[in-house]
Amino acid sequence: MSLGIPCGASSLSEAGDMRAHDALYQDVASYYRSNCSLEDEKKIFMTDLPPIYFQHQGHSMTIIGFEIRDNGTANLLVFDPMFKTSPAMSRLIGTSAKSENPDRLLKAYRRGTKYLQKYKMFELLKLPTPQPAQN
Repeated sequence: MSLGIPCGASSLSEAGDMRAHDALYQDVASYYRSNCSLEDEKKIFMTDLPPIYFQHQGHSMTIIGFEIRDNGTANLLVFDPMFKTSPAMSRLIGTSAKSENPDRLLKAYRRGTKYLQKYKMFELLKLPTPQPAQN
């Protein structure tokens, strides 16, 4: 914001009965849902939305997606600068190969309740969402 880049900053913390990580899930899910039709039966929705820059005490990450697992649990999908791309993931870049164990490959990119509930406050920075071209 101090560089004059148009963006919106917000802070999420515990409020009433809602824990900080639940507020974070709600905010991120709402952001991604705003750009896709939930009436579609697809398992994966791709959007043109910019990532969300995310911070908790002592650490920053980039949120690139939101996941609801078959068992109903949720995860943020993130790029975390503390982790480098695994050799197994690197081998898949640029291919159409499918992994026999996608959970193992995605583990480094998932942040779920067990991780997030340790923190009482989160800060988010969102760039403006792209607007459809007018004819």
